[in-house]
Amino acid sequence: ARGTPTSLVNENLRAGSPQMKAVVAALEQRDVAGAFAALKERTITAEGGKGPEVAAMLFASRSPEQREATLLLTAGRAMRSAANLAVQSELRSYGELGKQRLAITVLDRVTITKEGARQVRAYQDGRVVEFASNLRVQGIARGERGVVTGADECRVRLLMGDGRTQIFEPHRLARNLSHDAVAVFEEKQIGIHERDRIRWTANDHERGLMNGMLARVEAIGKDGVTISTQHGELIDLKPGDTMLEKLDLAYAVNVHVAQGMTAQDGILLMSERESRLNTTRSFLVAATRIAGEATLILDNAGRIERGVTRNAGDKTSAHEIAVDRPDLAAKDSDETPLGRLDRIASALGFDLSKNDQVREERELKLERLLERDAPGRGDYDRDFDFSR
Repeated sequence: ARGTPTSLVNENLRAGSPQMKAVVAALEQRDVAGAFAALKERTITAEGGKGPEVAAMLFASRSPEQREATLLLTAGRAMRSAANLAVQSELRSYGELGKQRLAITVLDRVTITKEGARQVRAYQDGRVVEFASNLRVQGIARGERGVVTGADECRVRLLMGDGRTQIFEPHRLARNLSHDAVAVFEEKQIGIHERDRIRWTANDHERGLMNGMLARVEAIGKDGVTISTQHGELIDLKPGDTMLEKLDLAYAVNVHVAQGMTAQDGILLMSERESRLNTTRSFLVAATRIAGEATLILDNAGRIERGVTRNAGDKTSAHEIAVDRPDLAAKDSDETPLGRLDRIASALGFDLSKNDQVREERELKLERLLERDAPGRGDYDRDFDFSR
């Protein structure tokens, strides 16, 4: 707009087949229906929750070389886990994996933003919390880990490795850190075999093991597991090695993990059960990872297409809301917080006055908001929960 010399990147060079060129061309125009139409000839309907099994059979039926060039993509963690187990079962039936099975407990990372880490709702019972920063005021050291045993409005109870109970207050995490202060995981039981494909779910900089990188199980013995990295290096993981917890099967990957990847072929596994994750943006990322041919496996084509069309999956900033919704912007300096909250709620289609409990709770929170310049200001974020 200001005359700066500009080069426009407006041609997708990854898509090489007529099918993928048609898919990409449709998605560039936000034509979700056109993209689904371009995939129709290679769309398989698998009802009754059979999608992971169908995807696994299709994936495992390919040669080892073809599998290496094929991405099996899912939107959510549950579908990814189901697909991984199904592929593993298929490969075992083909005799391609070792007979010995090692059962391990791994930590499946829960994806949350830095701001999400400051909200109590991220810390559900049973989840594992690992600290990547020293929280001296809270008495927590970097590297410590605890299991969530309960929470109230602003505090989380953790059972630490040494058996003590630690109180953790997420809202006190710094907002301006350049890294994640905490990582939140869910425990998951998996079994691995020799020749299983795995990926790392955390970093070990000293050994060059990086989050998202693929590896393969080479041997399983009494003294631990031997892993070969993408670079051909052999790594021995002894019992108790923390990286034995930070791996997962990698036949299927989430769409957000696949950003930046390129594959010759792809299998897109979608389910109406993951409706919140079936977004235009997610579908765009999945489809544009593939250069050659894509196969779409779903359980309800109509609902999934409508869901992807309606749910853009875009993140909205406060600035964009102020520009796009001037009715939500501040009106004048005399407007009270209570009046503004009522006006915004009304603009968004909510009537806060209908429920007595909601009204009383709202007024109590606003009283605390109005006192934010008084002593106790540090409790402001905790007491006034905008998400409610």
